[in-house]
Amino acid sequence: MVDFPWLPIGTAVSAGITTGRVLRCGSGWQVLCTINAEGVVLLLDPTAGAVPPWWADEVATAKEALGSFAVSTGDKSFLARIDDTHDAPFTLSELALRNPSISAGELDGLVEALEAASLRRSAGWASAVFVPSARFVILTAELGGENRRATIMGVISGGATDPGLAPARIRALNPWLTAAEIINALRRLNLGTPAASGRRARTRPAEAFSLPGQPQLERILRERILDVAHRPDTYSALGVGMPNGVLLSGPPGAGKSFAARQLADFLGWPLYELNVGSVGSSLLHETPRRIAQVFEDAASHAPAIVLLEEIDAIGGSRDQTHSAGVEEVNTLLREIESAASRGVLAIAMTNRKAALDPALMRRGRFDVVCELGYGDGAQIQAMLDSLLAERPCVPGLNTASFAGRLSGRPASDVAGVVDEAARQAARAGKRAIDDVALGNAARSILAGRADGA
Repeated sequence: MVDFPWLPIGTAVSAGITTGRVLRCGSGWQVLCTINAEGVVLLLDPTAGAVPPWWADEVATAKEALGSFAVSTGDKSFLARIDDTHDAPFTLSELALRNPSISAGELDGLVEALEAASLRRSAGWASAVFVPSARFVILTAELGGENRRATIMGVISGGATDPGLAPARIRALNPWLTAAEIINALRRLNLGTPAASGRRARTRPAEAFSLPGQPQLERILRERILDVAHRPDTYSALGVGMPNGVLLSGPPGAGKSFAARQLADFLGWPLYELNVGSVGSSLLHETPRRIAQVFEDAASHAPAIVLLEEIDAIGGSRDQTHSAGVEEVNTLLREIESAASRGVLAIAMTNRKAALDPALMRRGRFDVVCELGYGDGAQIQAMLDSLLAERPCVPGLNTASFAGRLSGRPASDVAGVVDEAARQAARAGKRAIDDVALGNAARSILAGRADGA
């Protein structure tokens, strides 16, 4: 592999930006350091040799997605993009060995980029170049004998490429991710999750379930869902089964999605997401067909959960919608009404319960309805302690003082403080979150910033 820079050291590519040595490279691309070491320059060569036949098309797609600009030396022209050092592009195989390991936000960006890349063509992932700041993957090689699942396992575990790793084992290797985030990433990339038999065997007592900061919802889910799952024979003998659906209602950031994913993680059932972005279509009858398909897929892997984000977008009152919308609501009603009989639990979330079609609230559909709000100081501290327990932290963090400042704030702000504290700790080269990182993160979130200033 050629490891000398395509641009002579000292080449000015932008105001105040001059290129230095090669940081990493591959067929058709290089990442160069800048002289001041505060940034990097990604170079793409559309006419490079030893590249796939579709390379020029991939570079053209990257040019549009990355906002690249042309830079030349001699008779050679390249596409260039400038990024901060902490946003430097990596190949996926290099990303697997990076320290610290990939975070939840980065993983979401990578999954989004790989989903889009897979729609363009089938190609290898290990040597693909991920540009974090643009959420874009540049495919660089034909799909050979590599195992895509092993590649992604390496990224999310910090280097372990065993394709059979379970979420619990991955979390032990990379505590920056939760089991639900790992399972969701594998599902979105069509890489599957651990064997269904292992999920079905998990019947932990309801008392083991914890939902910090939401004691009332915790109690309801234990009684109506988890105890039934743990003792099905006892309940079925009395003619009681699982409800078809759970509806979580409340203002934005109240913790609806967090609660739903905690429940799914505890049960260990496969998770299928249904929202207007995933099933919406301008084609007649296509949206209802996709809604039914999601439930069918979940039933084929039962017991399973269908997660309906912003259900009011597809389950709004039929009195206020067009004829196509009526068909969508009718389909949703049928699928939810038969969910439990097929081993499916529907969990829906909304900020606008009043906008839902009244039929969704009738008995036999969403039998469990919970209202969520913003927590007080004690509930916020419970959330903080729980979220921080999933990350490397120094002993004795003073979460009580931060909880008081976050009282009455959305649960999403609490999660944001923890994410921002982890990011600041990583950027400072720390191996664990401390009071300084947590305090700076709280100030940033309360001030409405996410820049760590």
